[in-house]
Amino acid sequence: MIPCDEDDLKVHEHHIANLKPKEVSGYSTYMDAAERIIRADLTNPQRPIYLEQIENLAQLTPCKVYKTLEILFRQNAKEAGDRHDKRAEYFAALYVTELKSVTLVVGGARTRRANKIVRC
Repeated sequence: MIPCDEDDLKVHEHHIANLKPKEVSGYSTYMDAAERIIRADLTNPQRPIYLEQIENLAQLTPCKVYKTLEILFRQNAKEAGDRHDKRAEYFAALYVTELKSVTLVVGGARTRRANKIVRC
């Protein structure tokens, strides 16, 4: 799993407690969804990168933070262009930029940039 916790989310958004339903404890559901999306975005039919191949998954922590926050804001958006929708779009853009710029160490010394294979 890509390391990520509530403190990582709070670095970018202090009021995240207001974004999830009160009956939901923690953010693991949202972080799991974010990780599934990252896994899918890295899996390109020609040259897939699987999370199991990456030596240091912490390289993807910012991606997981941004995607989790995007999911949280998107679920709270009432209509296109409202405050939550704009924050979701902001974090979506950060996610794409980060994922395309990160250099991943895959299988020893071999490195590959995600921007060549990302499907997002």
